[in-house]
Amino acid sequence: MGVEVQDIDYGWDRIQKEATKMRRMYTKVGYFAGEGGSDIANIAAVQEHGADIRVTPKMKGFFLFKFGVSLKKTVIRIPARPWNRMTFDKYKEKVHKLMVYEFNRILEGKQTAKSAMSKIGEWYVGKLKETMTRGNFAPNSGFTVRQKGSSKPLIDTGTLRNSTTHREFDK
Repeated sequence: MGVEVQDIDYGWDRIQKEATKMRRMYTKVGYFAGEGGSDIANIAAVQEHGADIRVTPKMKGFFLFKFGVSLKKTVIRIPARPWNRMTFDKYKEKVHKLMVYEFNRILEGKQTAKSAMSKIGEWYVGKLKETMTRGNFAPNSGFTVRQKGSSKPLIDTGTLRNSTTHREFDK
């Protein structure tokens, strides 16, 4: 008369592996090389933090030739339009709650760590784009308004907004 023990794996090993993997993962949101990344990242940094650009003789010639404008300024000031910081400040607690929710879905065996982190990244990208579109920022200069026909900053061709994306990484 023997006792038979049967070990049945209902997915716990996989769940443990995915939970451990998520603790090592992170999502980056922004602009990445190979997708116009460095140019777009530079534009994003200038718009986020603002910039003072020293006017050179070459720039004066360009503005005169291209736009028929004789620059009198020695510095062009681009005001900060901090959509990234505004989004982070507004949603940092929600991001934490979302991470807990997605981690629990892993523990329930309903998703992988990569899909959880991807959902968080995609959600945050959406919030960044929403802030870019609806944010109350310093208006464009008169010159910029004449060129693009709008005083709304951060939205012109849509390239900056549409280039905002996310990637998942392991630590």
